[in-house]
Formats: sequence, structure tokens, C-alpha cells
Amino acid sequence: MLNSDQERLLLEHLPIVRFLARRIHERLPQHVDIEDLVSAGVVGLMDAFAKFDPRKKVQFRSYAQFRIRGAILDSLRTLDWSPRDLRRKGRAAEEAVRILTARFGRSPCETEVAAEMSLDLEEYQSLLGDLKGLEIGTLHVEHTRIRAKRRWPISPDARRRTSVLLSSRRTPGEADGRHRPTS
Repeated sequence: MLNSDQERLLLEHLPIVRFLARRIHERLPQHVDIEDLVSAGVVGLMDAFAKFDPRKKVQFRSYAQFRIRGAILDSLRTLDWSPRDLRRKGRAAEEAVRILTARFGRSPCETEVAAEMSLDLEEYQSLLGDLKGLEIGTLHVEHTRIRAKRRWPISPDARRRTSVLLSSRRTPGEADGRHRPTS
């Protein structure tokens, strides 16, 4: 559990988490929920609080950004059960198709793509089958998302204030009811 000062600092730094999560989310498939990235980023922020050493003469904000980004990327790796090599081969296949489409002015056939990648047709078709399996991995996301929501190590009240802040862009004082905006 966090003490009240730590919770206040956490709430003050939440905009950094949201900003980094949005930046990373821009380059991801649509099925990846930004709230999952924000949750992972909050864990990274809390980790930054726990491990920050002011004697190292680094600004907390810089250190926190590094830890937040790392936590978000780590969470994405846990969602992606496919080997990196398979992802790399998938990108190579996409690039080959793009090059051949530009060269021929039409969609290339499998034989042409296989030749461009220096594979025989059977190897290319096997790769396509492996890549098709990656699409099934999106079914895994919902289960992981449910599990991630149970790992919040902060109080339910802090969780509520964090949720209000993230969804409404309110200040920490407004989120916990200490300050009401005047209209």
C-alpha cells in the first residue's frame, strides 16, 4: 500500500503515464486496449517511486518515463506469445509483398513472394500458416486484461481517484473531492 504522499505523487505523475501510453498505442494494432497500457504504466510509475535514488542526480520525471515505458513494453511482450523471429519474418513477408506490388503494379502471387524472400513455395506457405496463428492470439488479450486489473497494489480509494483522473482529465484535488471547479 502507498502512503498519502506517495498516492499524491502518483496522481501528479499520471499524465506522463497517459502520454507515454498514447504514444506507444499509436504504433500498435487496434485490438490492444490503451487502458491496459495505462495500467502497466501505472505499475511502472509505482516501481519508479520504489526504486528512485535522488543521490544519482537524475530528475525523477526522466527516471519515471524510462520505467513507465519499460513496464508498458514488458506488458506488451507478455500479451504477445509469438516468437520475435516469427514477427520479424512476418514483417519481411509484408515488405516483400509491398516491393513486388510496386514493381508489378498488382498483387504478387505466392510463388513471386517466396522467390523474393529466397524461400521455396512450401516454406513460404508454412510461414503464412504460422503467421495466421498470430491472429488467434488476440483472443488471449481479454483474459490477460482481466488478470491485470486484479494486480493493483493501491487502495480502492486511490484506484477510484486514478480512474476518475484518467477518464476525465481532472486534477488530483478534483478527483478526490477536495477541490470543486467553479463554473
